[in-house]
Amino acid sequence: MQSYTSKNNNNSIRFEEDGIRLPKIGVLRAKNKLRPSDRILSATLRREDDKFYVSLLFTDIKIKAYEDSDKYIGIDVGIKNTVTTSNGETYNIPSIVFKLQKQISKLQRKLSRQKKDGKNYQRTRKRP
Repeated sequence: MQSYTSKNNNNSIRFEEDGIRLPKIGVLRAKNKLRPSDRILSATLRREDDKFYVSLLFTDIKIKAYEDSDKYIGIDVGIKNTVTTSNGETYNIPSIVFKLQKQISKLQRKLSRQKKDGKNYQRTRKRP
């Protein structure tokens, strides 16, 4: 995979009638006819299997808010509380999970020191 990235200086990256104008390359025809009116920061041109793809980085994009915002919630995964939702609900991992994680790591260390063909290896591997 080959790639080329260019910053937008003095409107050097812009949409034209035929496609997208890039510095040092010229106009590239674009399949996607979507033309955002926001400011372009940079463009990355990459080549995969004799096909070219352009990725544009925009700024100052305005996103419409959802009309049915009560149907959606945000989820935050943290350290103090395992999961916190935008509704204010918190969920924690049961303490048994931490105990089982310690057991698993101890058994994995034990298993790594045993011979692969041995009977004790198979017994340790099958252990719950």
